[in-house]
Formats: sequence, structure tokens, C-alpha cells
Amino acid sequence: MTTVDNPAQYTILFNADGTANIKADCNNVLGSYTVDQNNISIQLGPTTLVACEPESLDQAFLGALGAAAIYFFEEDDLLIDLMADGGTMRFTPQEASAETPPPTEESPSGGAEGTLFTLVSFGPVGAEQPVLEGTSITALFEGPTVSGSAGCNDYTGQLTPEGDHFTIGPIASTQKLCNEPAGVMEQEQVYLSALEAVNGFQWASERVDNATVITAGQLFYTTAENLPGVINFISQ
Repeated sequence: MTTVDNPAQYTILFNADGTANIKADCNNVLGSYTVDQNNISIQLGPTTLVACEPESLDQAFLGALGAAAIYFFEEDDLLIDLMADGGTMRFTPQEASAETPPPTEESPSGGAEGTLFTLVSFGPVGAEQPVLEGTSITALFEGPTVSGSAGCNDYTGQLTPEGDHFTIGPIASTQKLCNEPAGVMEQEQVYLSALEAVNGFQWASERVDNATVITAGQLFYTTAENLPGVINFISQ
């Protein structure tokens, strides 16, 4: 049996939409899950790539989540049995993070001020595409603006509170032309168009030293084909 000395560093948040926000020591992972009666399957998705300390249990933790088979409860604890008699994981409920607050004039991003995100995937819900290898797309929320790299060019856009969400635009960007990797300019244009079509958002957060820290985020939008789309970020 392995006892985790710092359980707050190994957590999973099961969202109602079938996504999961996972903290594996020094890395954050976006995943998804499905349940059928007491059967559970957890799919690991995009992750940050920080090198954790040698004694870290991050890889063992993620490997166990990927082998999840059956779940049940003992009082308030969640237990997950692993495939092939691989053992059982026990999770103790933690204090729930506050719901994502609506944007305001003072906080147009709904509490994400100062957070630098890295894009991991985006596209129609359920068919998101990962960012092209060799490219990095970022988003920094500061005051009434969001800015970053779109993969080739730098961009900045205005945030405007609209009820329970914010809109982004107009967006201004530099005018460089990048030839590598193949498709980088097309990816950039689709990403910037997605930002200008944002119509919803949610942030995932955790408590660290009595402060709320945003670990991941999603922006919702409508694609050019009039399909629901999602932009998946992990915070740096």
C-alpha cells in the first residue's frame, strides 16, 4: 500500500460535462471520464510537461487513473478499483472550489486576472484537436484584455462582460508569416476566430496556502459550422 504524504498534490475533479481536471504533483492534466452503473473509465488528455522531483508519484498516479475500472463509496470517500487486480485508489473529498464568478467591470475575466494559460486543444466539443507539435499558443488575462502568442503572431483582444460570460474582440495581431510547422498559420486563424466567437467560460481552481489558484480553463464558442466548440487551457 502506498500512502501519499501530500494528497493535495494528487487530485481529480469530476465535472458534470464528462471532463476531469487532474493534478498530478507538479503537472495539471485535462481528462475525461465515462461511467456505466459502477464501472468507470478515465481518459487522460493534454498535460503540462514539468519535470517533477524524483520521488514524485505523478506517473504512478496517472497510470492508476488510466487503469480505473470500478468505483464505489465508503462513507464520504471515493474508492476506485483498478483493472487486473491492480489495487484500489482511495480519495477523500476536499473543500470544493468556489464556482466560477461571473465577469464584472472590475474583473472582466471572471477571476482569471494574472493567469497565463497554455492552449492544449480546441475545436468542436468531443472532437477537439491538439495544438500542432512545435507550436505554443498562450493566453494571459490582464484587466480588460487577453493577450499572448497565437502560434506565430502575438495578439491582444478586449474583454467585455456580457451577463454570465465575456466576449473577446476586436483582436489585433502582428503580421508575421510562419512556414513551419505545416499548418501553423491555419491553426492560428482558427484559434483567433474561435476567441472572437467566445460565448461562455469556466475555470478550474484549487486552494493553495489559503488562496484560490486557477489550474485550467475552458472557453466555449460556436464554430463556423454552427457547432458548439471548446478551447481547453492549462495554466502555467
